[in-house]
Amino acid sequence: MVTTVALAVVLVGLGLAGYLGARQTSRSVARARGLDLALSVRRALVLSDGRHQEALQEAVEDMAEQGLRYAAVVIPGQGVYAEAGEPSGPPLSPLRLARPRGEDQWITPVGDDRIRVVVPLLAGPAERRSRLEGIGGLKGFRKRGPGARPILVLEYEPVAAAAITSRALAMLLISVAAGTVLLGAGVVFWRMSRRTEAMSEQLARDRQLKALGEMSAVLGHELRNPLAALKGHAQLLVEQLGVDHPGRRGAETVVREAVRMEELTSQILEFARTGAIDPRPVSPPDLARAAVEESGLAGIDLAVEPDLPPWPLDRARMERVLVNLLRNASQATGGDGPVELSVSRRDEGLVFEVRDHGPGIRDDDVQWIFEPFHTRKVRGTGLGLAVAKRIVEAHDGRILVRNHAEGGAVFTVWLPQRPIPHW
Repeated sequence: MVTTVALAVVLVGLGLAGYLGARQTSRSVARARGLDLALSVRRALVLSDGRHQEALQEAVEDMAEQGLRYAAVVIPGQGVYAEAGEPSGPPLSPLRLARPRGEDQWITPVGDDRIRVVVPLLAGPAERRSRLEGIGGLKGFRKRGPGARPILVLEYEPVAAAAITSRALAMLLISVAAGTVLLGAGVVFWRMSRRTEAMSEQLARDRQLKALGEMSAVLGHELRNPLAALKGHAQLLVEQLGVDHPGRRGAETVVREAVRMEELTSQILEFARTGAIDPRPVSPPDLARAAVEESGLAGIDLAVEPDLPPWPLDRARMERVLVNLLRNASQATGGDGPVELSVSRRDEGLVFEVRDHGPGIRDDDVQWIFEPFHTRKVRGTGLGLAVAKRIVEAHDGRILVRNHAEGGAVFTVWLPQRPIPHW
């Protein structure tokens, strides 16, 4: 991505440098063209044999393709002696043509697209005397007086210079467009590469979870029968031992731990199970009330939005999700804190939210909290939230966790609307 950005910047920079250089070149070309037109018009006047007006008219017509639009001979202090073409503004005033001090010629832009060239018609005193005396084409200027040095004024459109600037501007726009396309392509390829990496990581994770599920299934099945035998014999031993027998307490401990191991194997088998869900129309309020009752917890604050329609769900598995979330919330508050469960519609989906009032989720646990076997509980397995996530995703839904602004954690389950099957 860095290389792409660098290439785009270099490309645009080259286009900008070329455009700026072309503008400088066009100014030089425009100045050279103006002086060349002035020399051509002056030569036409010299060869006009006194027909100055006709010479100017012919020059403007002949040099129209070169951009010449107006030509005039002005006598300072007296006015326009002869002119041809259309000036860019009001009639010329000799006062407005006073040249800068110390300069015999100058070029200035006038209007939107013209350049004015002002040069002396006669190059110097010696030339002026020789031409006035020997060239009939300029004899008409003898009568203007000794201090009346005629000035040649031209207005022209810098056609060649404008073409250079236009081509350079076109190249600049092309380079900017190419740079933009290059950046866009770079962003697209960068996103595609990131997506490919994410997909590769997801595939690797899915393979790992699949292997873990298969191992868990084998382990759960292999442990279930020995645990059942162990628990049965321990229960039988507890029944045969008297209340005051010194071995009864140990036997009860064996039974209790065997029950806990059975629960663990059940969770492992539930995590390993990847069967398809069986969605049927379910009343969301009834599902929430059943989950509260199944959790065995007291003091749960249930809030249900009125008029919720039936929703296509796998009731048993979604009830398992809510029971896990409610029990986790109760454990987060120490078993005696308030737990809130709400059911509502949001973003065209059904939303269950479970909030506790405990310490919240640590920032470094947020991205791992739904991973299997990730837990900070002393006696936890880390499978409850992993199972919940798999069940929700099987419904094409999402499960998220965040910390509430007023304290505690909030687990949100969002389930999309599916077509309700008909039987």
